[in-house]
Amino acid sequence: MTKVRLLFMEKDFYILVFCKYKKKVINNIKPIEIGNNVWIGNNVSLKKGVVIPNNSIVGSHSVVSQFFALEDEYSLIIGAPAKIVKTGVSMLFDEKREIDLNNR
Repeated sequence: MTKVRLLFMEKDFYILVFCKYKKKVINNIKPIEIGNNVWIGNNVSLKKGVVIPNNSIVGSHSVVSQFFALEDEYSLIIGAPAKIVKTGVSMLFDEKREIDLNNR
């Protein structure tokens, strides 16, 4: 069995308030959006406001801190900070191999 650790941070661990005239929080919570059929590797950190497009792969140990356009489907996203290093990638699923592995 493999341990997978993911860190989803949709908010900061502190509050910044702009106090000149009125108290206004300036580091609001932003949701994390993950598209369909996305593979996320081990030890990935997703920061607030991140959008991962459909059918993308996020490499292991990546720190995703920026927004990726939904038009960037089938992308390989890796690095710290993460960036798109290749487009047009797709995931292959071999059903026969999966059945063989499960029957061992």
